[in-house]
Amino acid sequence: MTTNIIKVSIIIRTINEESWIGKCISAIKKQSISNYEIIIVDSGSTDSTIQIAQLFKEVKVVKINKYLPGFALNEGIKQSVGKYIVMLSAHCIPCNENWIEILISNLFEDNVAGVYGKQLPVAFSDPRDVRDLYITFGDDKRVQKKDSFFHNANSAIKRSIWVSHPFKNEVTNIEDRIWGKEVTELGFNIIYEPNAPVYHYHGIHQSDNIERVENTINIIKSIDKKQQLYQLPDELLPENCNIITFIPIKHDILEIGNYDPLKLLVNTISESKYISTNYFLCDKSILKNTDINIAYNILGRPKDENYSLGELLKWGLEKINLNKVFPDYIIYLNPEYIFRSKGYLDMIINEIIIKGLDSVFTGYRDYSDYWFHSEEKNQYASVNTKLLSRDEKFPFYKSLFGLGTIVKPKLIRNKTLVSDQNVEIIYTDNVKRTLRVNNKNTAEIIGRLNEKD
Repeated sequence: MTTNIIKVSIIIRTINEESWIGKCISAIKKQSISNYEIIIVDSGSTDSTIQIAQLFKEVKVVKINKYLPGFALNEGIKQSVGKYIVMLSAHCIPCNENWIEILISNLFEDNVAGVYGKQLPVAFSDPRDVRDLYITFGDDKRVQKKDSFFHNANSAIKRSIWVSHPFKNEVTNIEDRIWGKEVTELGFNIIYEPNAPVYHYHGIHQSDNIERVENTINIIKSIDKKQQLYQLPDELLPENCNIITFIPIKHDILEIGNYDPLKLLVNTISESKYISTNYFLCDKSILKNTDINIAYNILGRPKDENYSLGELLKWGLEKINLNKVFPDYIIYLNPEYIFRSKGYLDMIINEIIIKGLDSVFTGYRDYSDYWFHSEEKNQYASVNTKLLSRDEKFPFYKSLFGLGTIVKPKLIRNKTLVSDQNVEIIYTDNVKRTLRVNNKNTAEIIGRLNEKD
């Protein structure tokens, strides 16, 4: 029997995995074998996970109301037909095109119940997760006869074994280890296969002592040079991501002498190597006199004019989702900001992807003394009450969202551009970056600045 005629069922459990599921399935489609099916078991995703998954014809979606790890797997396997069951976390990406073939080849022996593969961190994995993965998954293949360790993030089992020994429906975690203990006690073997690796940014243990974790990683790296496989899979690289812009325009943009802010913005976008499509949230009439040499669509604007920027961006996201457009990242741009540095957009794109962030924007670093008035106490207060030198002061950061803010869609779905965590501010001391062409006085000032330039 050759692997080319083997029927494989791949079970992927999901809940709000829109950032990963498309990348995961795309990597599966590169596999050396093609006779497989993909079963998505979704536990109530509220983002675009299901819609993205359904873009792939190989995918069947099974919906469940409550997530329990073993129950989710069992429900997915019930809907599958394969002789071999492969289980993969939605936020895992196979490292090579032979991943399935190598993984299931270990199941051809009668006394083998299951196999699990290696897991590698990605460039933006938390140090604690990097440590966990380095320590747990080595380079030596092993046959486990008594050791019941098993990990379903990257694994495969025989259907014939599952029929008599399914996963426990009621447990809230470690369903894989419970199953591993059950089959090894029956005399079956479990195999660890390091040559079937996946990228996985999660770890399997946790620790709150970040300094100790980072020290552990450094020690491991110093004694094992092979552990430098600490990178981004191809599917996550900027050139393979769907990156779009949202450009809201409510009124005609003021001209600045011989300068057209909208043309300046279009030229900046055209320099990007990664942006695929641009969406203008405006009336068509606003763009009638603008020469646009980029890929773009005009979404219009909501009929109700009484909305916030957050509501407008969410409206735009929902509208493109209805047309089956599911971006990995969205850049919000305001044409009223005109002083963007060359290569700015690709810089923030690389920043958010390489570091695994949720949002990146520029902030003006300000060392001024700001005063606040308390109406309750009728008092003034300052953050800096002493006359300190600049080096001694803590700076404030004025957000320049309109200059260019890149975010994951989940933030816009929540009507925001900034997450509580995983955010980075690219600071600038250049006051010109803060200027907006939103009134005639500002336009005149900027016009004079441009004349001097």
